[in-house]
Amino acid sequence: MTKIKHCKYCNSQIPDNTQICPYCGCGKIKHFDKLWVWAIIFLVVASIVISLAIIYPYPVTKTVSTTASVKTNINAAEKIKAIEDIEAAPKIKNAEDAKSTEDVMATKDATKDTMPKYDDGEYLVGKDILAGLYKVTLMNTNSKIGYVERAASADMSTILANITYTGDGYIKIKSTDAVVKLSGVVITPIHYTNLTPNIKNEVGSGTYLIGIDINPGTYKIEPTAGSGKAYYARLSSVSMDENDIIKYEFFKNTETITILPTDVAIHIQGAKLTLQK
Repeated sequence: MTKIKHCKYCNSQIPDNTQICPYCGCGKIKHFDKLWVWAIIFLVVASIVISLAIIYPYPVTKTVSTTASVKTNINAAEKIKAIEDIEAAPKIKNAEDAKSTEDVMATKDATKDTMPKYDDGEYLVGKDILAGLYKVTLMNTNSKIGYVERAASADMSTILANITYTGDGYIKIKSTDAVVKLSGVVITPIHYTNLTPNIKNEVGSGTYLIGIDINPGTYKIEPTAGSGKAYYARLSSVSMDENDIIKYEFFKNTETITILPTDVAIHIQGAKLTLQK
């Protein structure tokens, strides 16, 4: 005779060996069903873990190599040429065929007296004036102030660089510039490889090429009489873009600065720079 038991869920009478109540469907879960339950739980947990990993990724540490090949035995002209990424000027016959200042300097008829000069005014780059390196000379030696602006648009609405010169210096005009505006200065194209070092141990306001006008080293820099707040900027280029500035400072008292061999130039306003021995 079959033993009878009561379902603990619905209290119905069912055979003793029945695991699932035929009336309410409750009872012990078979082993096969247990595997499906655990599989579902595993998938749910895995989904949660993957989602968290995507939302909150574990930080990855990147290793950056600090090893660099540095060529130290180069002269200033080569250094500037490399930094400005100017290729050697092609050998062309006539200045009219030139596309840049470097081309003009390479022409067979280029001389110091025939090189163009530009004074106050606005010049379209590539049409009125060519890209390249220029020597900046103040027009008025009494007022000793001049300005050069490089713009990315013909209407001068996008200024790339706005430089005040209180002494002679340099400016690099890029082929991507649209307009150059000059005020109180005369600029003349020069060629890197034609620069002859004329090293001075003491200089005043102006822009100076390292290795051409002054040497690297430790200098005393002091405001000149009546200049008020003085300024200097160590430069990686003479295009005078903001990102050309290695370090700059406005100062009122005498300070000591170090100019490195890797510096391209230094721009000084209202101060005197003296080499420390």
